[in-house]
Amino acid sequence: MGKIKVYSLGIAGILAIGSYLSANPPAAGPAQKNFDAQCSSCHGKDGKGKAAMAKVFKVEPAALDLADEETLKKSEGDLVKIILGGKNKMPAFKGKMSDKDAADILTYARSLKKESK
Repeated sequence: MGKIKVYSLGIAGILAIGSYLSANPPAAGPAQKNFDAQCSSCHGKDGKGKAAMAKVFKVEPAALDLADEETLKKSEGDLVKIILGGKNKMPAFKGKMSDKDAADILTYARSLKKESK
């Protein structure tokens, strides 16, 4: 009986940590620094895109808005693939960052949508 309680508490602890981490994604760490260095020049520090860059690239501002509904509908795998492989005028970052770094940047970028509410 004691083992079941300990096991249940262990699972509850893991779930609580996972819930905390998903609600509090990496902020001032490497993901934010990588985002600021690699992404913010086009997507803006808030992830909503820079209108001036949209004009330069001759695209709709929504194309640079990471909080755009179309972008938010995409899976993590699809977005990491875009980060690493590039898309249209966005450069590829494969070989410049790891898959994990790309996923961390994505997590950080998605957290910006929550912060802007």
